[in-house]
Amino acid sequence: MANAPIFRYSRRLPVSEGVGSVPTSAVVKRFFTFKDPDVMGIWERILAFALPKNTAVVITLHSSGEINILPNVAGLLHLHGSPTDGLHLFGLKFYFGSNTICFPSASHFGSFTAVTDGGNWLKRVQVNLEYEGDIRVAVVALERCTVLEELEIGIYEAVLLRDQCSVNHGYIKVLMCPPNIDKQLNMAILRSEGLQRLMAIKIPKVTFIPYSRDGADTASTGPIPGGILETVVAKAMMTIGSTRSLKRASSVTIPSSKRIRTNEDTVASAQSMVSTQTTALDVSPCFFKLPAEIRNTIYEYILAVDGKVNPTNLRPPVTPGKASVLCLLSVSKQIHHEAKGIFYRDNAFVFYYPAQLITFLHFISRERTNMIRDVTLWHRDDSEGGLSIMSLQQLAGLRKLELVLEDSVVWPLTEYHSLRGVPELKSLVRNVVEFKLRNQWVDLSTYAWQCRNSPILPYIRQGQTRVKELEDMLKG
Repeated sequence: MANAPIFRYSRRLPVSEGVGSVPTSAVVKRFFTFKDPDVMGIWERILAFALPKNTAVVITLHSSGEINILPNVAGLLHLHGSPTDGLHLFGLKFYFGSNTICFPSASHFGSFTAVTDGGNWLKRVQVNLEYEGDIRVAVVALERCTVLEELEIGIYEAVLLRDQCSVNHGYIKVLMCPPNIDKQLNMAILRSEGLQRLMAIKIPKVTFIPYSRDGADTASTGPIPGGILETVVAKAMMTIGSTRSLKRASSVTIPSSKRIRTNEDTVASAQSMVSTQTTALDVSPCFFKLPAEIRNTIYEYILAVDGKVNPTNLRPPVTPGKASVLCLLSVSKQIHHEAKGIFYRDNAFVFYYPAQLITFLHFISRERTNMIRDVTLWHRDDSEGGLSIMSLQQLAGLRKLELVLEDSVVWPLTEYHSLRGVPELKSLVRNVVEFKLRNQWVDLSTYAWQCRNSPILPYIRQGQTRVKELEDMLKG
């Protein structure tokens, strides 16, 4: 097709009745005005024959600002010449509106919409976003798009989450294996200012797909299955039908989910429930006439969360000014007595630093300490880590323990004696019902590379063996 003439017509152009006497120059002029629906229909059929349609087209921009597309397409659309304005604009609109336009990065997307009228052409877009800055650039580009109907965002959610896991917020800044990321931890991604601006843009269809660069394997990238990007961000962006609103919202409301909370805090839905029930309980003693089983179900709905609680006094993401669900315990002495055990007994706790565990246990009562059943500790093989093991021994009710070993214990491979506090750990493991030992590097590497022929596969297997041997030793 590239070597054949693009335009070759064997039929005369149809003209309506009574136009046969119109001079040829007038007919030609009319054929390039692009105001008559019949003329536009003819050009659509011509362009549909000459141009690619319903395909994925990768668009990049040179440093000079020129658009890099197929030579035959550029020749037809006269992108580098001085075309007839009507045909030029109509052809651009048809070409870019009939295909899925793929941008390798947010910078290409932003430049395309800035230097051209592309915002009025694009209907289906695919763009790769890697970091917070990419999201902000993409938001500006999306605000220029007036007819966009479908948006595919290539992203690596675990990387974006890592960038939002600030040490100041009580998290650990490390790339985590997606299966190890629960709802509570995943909620931290909503601290991203770029994501909040993205959620304010409304598009009929939004899909998050694996991030790809230069044809690289995307098996381990992409959104977390059932994660915040799919269940919260995409839903917030999508609208019914084709109506779009590009106005920025002054505040973002996260769709409610029955059991998604934020650490000891809660998202807006749970907070609303607490406020409503608090008022009702203040004025209605009938609540206490309900059977104990029903009251416990209500307490569990409010206090039990989906995921592991990382104790912190920070505000939850995107819900500034919302109080902790633990305010329910302040309603009355009876509610405090009945419900206080549910939060500590039914929730799993995670501590990313030994100091977090030590400080937390210092500030809660012995009674509440004994209620804790499930703990995950990112263990450090140093003196501080030894103190955290001693703190775990205070948990008389502990039934499930998960230790995440630091890389220095697992990689490079060393002898068993490199793990400090083995006698204390063995004593602790004997008193729990369920014990698991893991390492984040081993988990992530196994998830990303185990099904592929990677040169680091032997090292991954050595790491797996090391973790298994340590776990068996502590259980023995």
